[in-house]
Amino acid sequence: FNTPCFQFVRAAKKRGIKTVFFTWENILRGHNPVYTAFEKYVLENSDAAVAGNKEAEEILKTKGFKKEIKTIPQYGLNSEDFTAEEKTGPVKIVLYAGRLAPEKGVETLIKAAAEVPGITVDMAGTGDAEYTLKLKKTASDLGMGERVVFHGHCGRREIADIMARADILVIPSLTTPNWKEQFGRVIIEAFASKTAVIGSSSGEIPNVIGDAGIVFKEGDDVELRDVLKRLVSDPAFCRALAEKGHKRVMDNFTNKIIASRMSELFLDVVNAGSGEQTE
Repeated sequence: FNTPCFQFVRAAKKRGIKTVFFTWENILRGHNPVYTAFEKYVLENSDAAVAGNKEAEEILKTKGFKKEIKTIPQYGLNSEDFTAEEKTGPVKIVLYAGRLAPEKGVETLIKAAAEVPGITVDMAGTGDAEYTLKLKKTASDLGMGERVVFHGHCGRREIADIMARADILVIPSLTTPNWKEQFGRVIIEAFASKTAVIGSSSGEIPNVIGDAGIVFKEGDDVELRDVLKRLVSDPAFCRALAEKGHKRVMDNFTNKIIASRMSELFLDVVNAGSGEQTE
């Protein structure tokens, strides 16, 4: 919710136009009186809502929203932007792609990977310079200095190439009082690249992964180590997860699929009360 959302809903109501709003909010928290008043107006005068994740849907219900709610994340992808070739050979390359920040759990990954012989870790992303130096020192202190590669900022084509080379993507996010993972777009990018996915239990990660990857308790580097060892020691299992992930993204997270689901919702809202049915 924000001021423009309130303004659009109010303007639409004055003109008799139906409205649908979107929210990512997956932490229930208090707000200032002005924001609360805007939010109340939107909830009472909108015709449907789109939640970006399951927890956002539950929060809307907790706040008393009675109209239709659809959970439709807005981060789809075009599958042709990624290389979905079947990987062969041993499992060696682990990828982290995202911000280098404490809440992203990168230290958990480095600690876990340090105890898995034979793998390298690609870090694709940037962050605060001081924190990045801390991560490099942690890797060095754990004997991972030569096995962790910090790529820095990667463009779309470069990240797609790195994703295609990786055997496993790890998204090790940590929940904080004010933040938890709202979706995790890199998960579906890995799925599209036939790269196996391991994710923490933070926020929406388990729901995005579904049964097409492995979820570990956030912050638990020992459990993550054991999961990595399992996939490294059983390449066939790792490749099978990658195949399940590819099917999952094609069935649920392409831009075409998301656009279709949004279109169905808009038609439902437009036709509500008219007696018409959408096909």
